Amino acid sequence: MLAGALSSRTTFAASTVAAVRRAGFGLLPAYDAPHYDLLLGSAEYRETEALLAVFGPPEANPYKRRGR
Repeated sequence: MLAGALSSRTTFAASTVAAVRRAGFGLLPAYDAPHYDLLLGSAEYRETEALLAVFGPPEANPYKRRGR
């Protein structure tokens, strides 16, 4: 995914299903395993803070392409 659709991104952050569920967020299977759609209960600032806390620090995308 980083080499394809996200090759224009300089950084990315990742998490695990277990960490997302422990934080109280719901998940729906997406078209391509192991990817999921994440369900938010609201669009409130505190919920977005909780979601960001589930992910680690940004990492460099090793597949970043120039000129994209």
